[in-house]
Amino acid sequence: PHIQVPASIPRPSYADHPDGHPRPLSPDEYAQCKTPQQIEQMRSACSLAAEALQLACSLAVEGVTTDEVDRKVAEFVISRNAYPVGINYLGFPRGLCASVNEVAVHGVP
Repeated sequence: PHIQVPASIPRPSYADHPDGHPRPLSPDEYAQCKTPQQIEQMRSACSLAAEALQLACSLAVEGVTTDEVDRKVAEFVISRNAYPVGINYLGFPRGLCASVNEVAVHGVP
């Protein structure tokens, strides 16, 4: 079953699009100068991404499926009131993109 993200969590524009397409950017959204508040929000998002990556790497051991890693990481991200970025982006069904080779886990929200 797909991961359900509660409606209370802010959603990216592609989250509810039938094909997962993000909305087009307006001209004033290109090459923005960020405010101090936006920069702090970006730092917070990066911190969460780093924690999610650490969790994913700790879970990615022999015998654990990529589905289990995806589910646990998505649950972690959701528990922090964030949207697992991969879900429905261009129709992608998962919160992260996992590989069983030397690239262990990548694309964590």
